[in-house]
Amino acid sequence: YVELTLNNQNAPILEVKNQVFNARINNHFKATKNISFQLFAMYRGSFENIQWKVSPMRMVNFGANYSILKGKGSLTFRVNDIFNTMRFQFQSENPFTQNGRFNWESRNTYIGFNYRFGGGKNRAKERRKRDHNEKGSGGFM
Repeated sequence: YVELTLNNQNAPILEVKNQVFNARINNHFKATKNISFQLFAMYRGSFENIQWKVSPMRMVNFGANYSILKGKGSLTFRVNDIFNTMRFQFQSENPFTQNGRFNWESRNTYIGFNYRFGGGKNRAKERRKRDHNEKGSGGFM
């Protein structure tokens, strides 16, 4: 909720009251043992202030991950702003009429390869050793 008031003795009192709705959703799901997907969506509703009215903003991102090389490697693919809808747009009539729209390079793609060099086995051994050592004592007294 936003309330703005402009008070100038030589100008009329301007007042704007509005509510803004924002939402984000993120979902990660596995299709198979080796393939997973991620979907992200964002929405910011329209709002007003004393100077302008701002249009809603929205964006949808999608990603996929494919595990390879017996789990030691992964291929990643991601597309941000799939529908190319992320933009800032406004209309104004105060103090004069103006319309504006800003686009930025929100639509981009990423392809990646990741390889893990076997540190997982050593970490698991160290964790078991630490857990075994901690079981023997209840404190320093």
